[in-house]
Amino acid sequence: MIILFVMLISNKFGYWYSYFSFNFYNGNSKKIILCNENFDSYPELKKFKRKKTNLNCNGYNQIDTHKWAINYLYVPINVDVFTFKEFKKAWKKKYPNTKTHFFISSYPYEKENTLEIK
Repeated sequence: MIILFVMLISNKFGYWYSYFSFNFYNGNSKKIILCNENFDSYPELKKFKRKKTNLNCNGYNQIDTHKWAINYLYVPINVDVFTFKEFKKAWKKKYPNTKTHFFISSYPYEKENTLEIK
């Protein structure tokens, strides 16, 4: 019982990867939305540009994060707070000259269910 309590509290503050516990098949998955103002410095990102952008991108280019993750990591990204923070650090390190806006969206993937992470 103590282990369960520690897992739940740790997950609440972003220190426990929720897919190790109860959220693996719950249907409330989140997704990462990346809106990029410029692709000029990194032409390799152009192949990940989505044709239809999310409402939160306000006309900026949206990067297909699933396609990017499969191409570079060979696995899809399972989004939770801990993973997202690590992903954001790695993205900024790999692409320091891009101006990227980071969003987490939960189902249904509408503007009101989306939060920008600064």
